[in-house]
Amino acid sequence: MFIETLPILRFDIKSVYLAGPMRGYPMYNFPAFDNATIALEELGYVVHSPAKIDRSCGFDPVKTPDITFPEQELPNVIRRDIDAILKSDAIVLLPGWEESIGATAEVAVGEWANLPAFALHDFFYQHYILETQAPDYV
Repeated sequence: MFIETLPILRFDIKSVYLAGPMRGYPMYNFPAFDNATIALEELGYVVHSPAKIDRSCGFDPVKTPDITFPEQELPNVIRRDIDAILKSDAIVLLPGWEESIGATAEVAVGEWANLPAFALHDFFYQHYILETQAPDYV
């Protein structure tokens, strides 16, 4: 797997795709996606979140917290997520991503597209280091 403990965060990363477990979690883990999205956006990143994408397509985990996507809808969800990954500069991983078939597939697509992937806590750490130790000319 190409995930390293601390990959190097680059200055050219402006947008990220947020990958993590959804199926089998209460409210599809939307609260974790939402909290991470808020924190990343506060740092200035554009965040492509599957939770945000699902909401924009009319899915509401509050109204239907335990309903699984219909099998025939899954290819459309996969296409939307791949499109969002390819619009991103990096992938940021929520805890538990390793146990999610969807998130591991998203990481594989990112690897195929040569995108770096960061665990969420490592991404925040690297951002802090980059911001506090960057030379003035950057």
